[in-house]
Amino acid sequence: MSDPVASQVLYDELARHIIRHFYHPDLEALRVILAAVHAHYSGGDPVWLFVIGPAGSGKTSIAINCISALPDVQVASDLTPRSFLAGKAGKSSSTLLNKKSIILAFKDFTTMVSKREEHQKEIIATLREIYDGQISYRTSEAYRKWEGKATVIAAVTPAIERAWSIHRDLGERFGQVRWQNTKKPTEAARMARAQLGHEKDVAAMMRAMTQDVFQAANKEPAAMTEAQGERIDAAATLIANLRRNVIRDSSSGRPIIDIPPAEEPTRLAKGLATIACHHAALFGRDQVEGKDMQAAMRSALDSIPAARLAILQAIPGEIPVAAREIREISGLPKNAVQWHTDELEALEVLKLAQTLDGERECSFTKDFDTLWSGSGLG
Repeated sequence: MSDPVASQVLYDELARHIIRHFYHPDLEALRVILAAVHAHYSGGDPVWLFVIGPAGSGKTSIAINCISALPDVQVASDLTPRSFLAGKAGKSSSTLLNKKSIILAFKDFTTMVSKREEHQKEIIATLREIYDGQISYRTSEAYRKWEGKATVIAAVTPAIERAWSIHRDLGERFGQVRWQNTKKPTEAARMARAQLGHEKDVAAMMRAMTQDVFQAANKEPAAMTEAQGERIDAAATLIANLRRNVIRDSSSGRPIIDIPPAEEPTRLAKGLATIACHHAALFGRDQVEGKDMQAAMRSALDSIPAARLAILQAIPGEIPVAAREIREISGLPKNAVQWHTDELEALEVLKLAQTLDGERECSFTKDFDTLWSGSGLG
């Protein structure tokens, strides 16, 4: 059994090192990623994460770099339909699937957006099979098969959310964490410039410190109470509904014409619970505590489409609020608020009404408010 104090001390050293060289790094997002990676080394399904953030925000230089020296991690810059296929005999190193246990850390998964549609579909189909732990294919030489466990941590820009064909087909297998952008870009630029000539040393120290954190951590996940599990269940049910794609007609006005069924919340529930239990294990705890649930709920919130989440966070439950107030709080433009509140009404999340002066009012439906409150996301 590891020492919780020692585990915390080692992580605090890593955090101080990162803070010393990066302006306001998103350390909570980093801990979510570390928890997902820690889960790879135990039994159970893998946790896959999109790490969403703008270019230069630190998601690659901090998050991907930190995990890159851990066992089984393979860093990749791009992905093609042939990335997973072994070539000629004796040259299996050319494939990403060169081991039974592998953590694929993509430095920029957003390149998927620019690929031809047929290549996107082929890659997506392959990733689905990899998630399930088995893939078979033929080469010019032989029939090949891979079986094992793969975890994927993919750094992406927000463009991935606009690429619905990719996000919809892969979303059910990926949780998300949004790497928070700094509010003072000039300070971020100053600290980045201060690294000139020392980049390799800074990165190497992060990798070494992350290895120390993992060596000190508990090997097995922490236990979760039934009440904590019920919060996870409520959050997973919410996310499964909130990230549904709403189908609109291409005619003028883009009316809603269909709403596909929601995914079952099973993978989401297991993924969020896994993050909480392995976050606790990272810090030497045998029982999930509030800070571990907070890490899981961070991923839960970040897995909700950004505009929809901004609107939900501007509404005080079943109390109606005017659309203009939602715009002020969320920072979304008028057309965006109307578009997304229409979709949230179709998903039975919101009730819409009109005031006497024609202003739109929004409030939670009773069922949604119950789940939102029960999950603790609100």
